[in-house]
Amino acid sequence: MKKLNALICAFILVVGVLATPSIAKNRGDYQLKESKSNQVIKTGQWTTLKFKGGDSLKRTKNYRTLFCTKVHLDTRKGAPEYVKIRFARVKGGKDDTTGTNTWVTKGFKDKYWQGALCWTMDTKHPIVVQIKIEGSKKSYTSYLRQFKAWSPPYNLPADMVTPAPEATVNVVQ
Repeated sequence: MKKLNALICAFILVVGVLATPSIAKNRGDYQLKESKSNQVIKTGQWTTLKFKGGDSLKRTKNYRTLFCTKVHLDTRKGAPEYVKIRFARVKGGKDDTTGTNTWVTKGFKDKYWQGALCWTMDTKHPIVVQIKIEGSKKSYTSYLRQFKAWSPPYNLPADMVTPAPEATVNVVQ
């Protein structure tokens, strides 16, 4: 009986999703860049992270966008004192930076370190990810990097507190 109930629930869910084209239509805009190649990052300076297919992301819809990044570092030969990651709007001239996060990594004992950061922005300018590492080594190596952007299918308020408008997603009950 439990298996039959589970099958019925699964069937209803699958039929509901397949019969609701607005779910796919309203998922928003999603972009992903990833690099599994080594990037050497010199200590003491801001460095733009490199990704396969280009270093920047630019929103394609007129909506507030959630930008996220993930960085992996090789720390087998010693951990840095700290790692900073930030987003920068490329406006021509000096970059407009925002969303900086700092991780104190002094005393970190693992062979590999990873950090992730997300920040919402409403901008028409391309966005890049920048990293600054301080430590005893002249450089550190990043062997994996990801950069993502997601815009919902509706306009979110700037304060992110006001409820968003109702999406036209049909819910199967």
